[in-house]
Amino acid sequence: MDLSTRKFSLLLVPLLFAVLLGACHDHEAGAYGIFEVELIDRADDSRIADVHGDHWHGQIVVEEGGEHLSVGFRFLDEDEDQIDIDLGGDITYEVRDFDDSIVAVDTHSDHFHVHGLQVGDTITTFSLMEDGETIYEFGEGSPVTVIVTESE
Repeated sequence: MDLSTRKFSLLLVPLLFAVLLGACHDHEAGAYGIFEVELIDRADDSRIADVHGDHWHGQIVVEEGGEHLSVGFRFLDEDEDQIDIDLGGDITYEVRDFDDSIVAVDTHSDHFHVHGLQVGDTITTFSLMEDGETIYEFGEGSPVTVIVTESE
């Protein structure tokens, strides 16, 4: 590789990174300034999946017939600061569109439980509701994958 090609390559890499990063974060904040939502494993406070704009990163994984997975929410603004939203009163959430032969979902005021019923995968979508009206579609309505694995 000659010197001019090497210089061009060194300039191209940061430019491509900037374009890809910009494409990943090319969306507006939603209700309450929500820019990103993380699904959190309540057992260890680790991130299971997150959504911003119209796409998810990660997936929900649970064992068939095993312990349920307890999932909470973390709402973040554009600066990745946490937004405190008190779920359970006027503000609630909805989990829908999953195959109930593969998973069962029990909702609680600020979290939900996923039970693996049979090995397979399905999808699910989430909405934030206020006084019964949808005010925010997680991932602009795009689904996150839920996988049920064999128990060990």
